[in-house]
Amino acid sequence: MLRKVVLLSFCFLSFVQLVSAQTREICLFDDSIKRTYPKNVCDFIERYINECLSWDEVKYPLYKKMMDDKVIVLDGDINSLVILTDSCQFSLTRYDDKAYEAKWDSDSTIFRMAFPIQYELLLGKNRKELEDSLYSDIIGAKDDIVTEQPYLELLPDSIVYRTVPHKNYQIPELTNTAYYLQYDSDFCIILDTAYLDYSVHNILLVPSEYNPTLRVIQLLYGHRQKEYSISLWQWLSYCNNENITLYVAIKEKTDMAYIITIIAENKDLAYNHLIKMAIPLNFLIDENSIWDMRVSAFIPTHNLKNMYKQ
Repeated sequence: MLRKVVLLSFCFLSFVQLVSAQTREICLFDDSIKRTYPKNVCDFIERYINECLSWDEVKYPLYKKMMDDKVIVLDGDINSLVILTDSCQFSLTRYDDKAYEAKWDSDSTIFRMAFPIQYELLLGKNRKELEDSLYSDIIGAKDDIVTEQPYLELLPDSIVYRTVPHKNYQIPELTNTAYYLQYDSDFCIILDTAYLDYSVHNILLVPSEYNPTLRVIQLLYGHRQKEYSISLWQWLSYCNNENITLYVAIKEKTDMAYIITIIAENKDLAYNHLIKMAIPLNFLIDENSIWDMRVSAFIPTHNLKNMYKQ
């Protein structure tokens, strides 16, 4: 089991036989693999393997680098990846929220490695770099969201349907649930002043005709902050591109606005964005409304519950 292996001493095989620093970059995955497994994780594996194959041992031993990164070779020789054939099979296994195991095999295992689910390692940037690039990542996201008819269940003693599975994030109020009404044989997402609470959840989870401006204050490491404006569609496209799941909670309803908390969870890379948002009560009527959004990006999972309560 990987959990046991991680606790053992690091074992590195055949690194003295690594090919020279002049080795050309190899491509390990085609688009079909990146559709099957998390793209960012596949990108990391490919980038890391190429870095290892061209590593300068004189400047710093490779085994020390891998120990620093907590990347473990479990089986095989990394040089074998240079000559993979079409018959080779790749698999990626996730162990809780702790580690991934990548394996290439044919008749037997060719190469097998394990690495932690740590977003700075997987993205190849430190937290400051990731925070500083968040705005450009959002506005550069592809607007290619495809919505499909979800599975629905009828709420007890109600005409309202909700999406299933019904999930929450650590705290019961934070849910990824969207709400629908049935018209004849069709189900339509609720965006209606008669169902404002449901509409708030829906507009933050599912792209619709409403595309207000979000006035963002992003809190940065070192007591810094950045201010910018984006559209709701840009934000939802970014979340879709990054395979982020959104969990929404209504914290308070004032005379003027809904006060909302959102957890944007990237489970593939083990990071989260914590968002506080104020949505005007007339958000369905005023198409030019501006919503205030406060973002703390890249929050470790174990800190979220305390931050939410505060």
